Amino acid sequence: MVKQTKTPQDWKNITKKELYELAFMQEMFDNDIAEMYGVKRSAVAYKRRKFNLLHGIHEDAFRMACRDKNMQMINEANLSDDARKTAMQALKNYYKDLKE
Repeated sequence: MVKQTKTPQDWKNITKKELYELAFMQEMFDNDIAEMYGVKRSAVAYKRRKFNLLHGIHEDAFRMACRDKNMQMINEANLSDDARKTAMQALKNYYKDLKE
């Protein structure tokens, strides 16, 4: 059982990065996060949907694997240095929200 250490006001101000840390890095369940902040589990589920943190670490691991494979393909492609840099930057921008 988790003790309430935060307030519902803290919950209103939680960032995507903070929620990601609790849900995926610390592997806390929605019920535990809700108890920690003194809010309903449905509030946690809503905020996870809002921040697109739905399918857990498995989806992030899949996306990271896709990113890595795409980076490998760009590096192996017969591209000019400028084209390679542009493609890599576009890929990084596309995946930048993974851990924010």
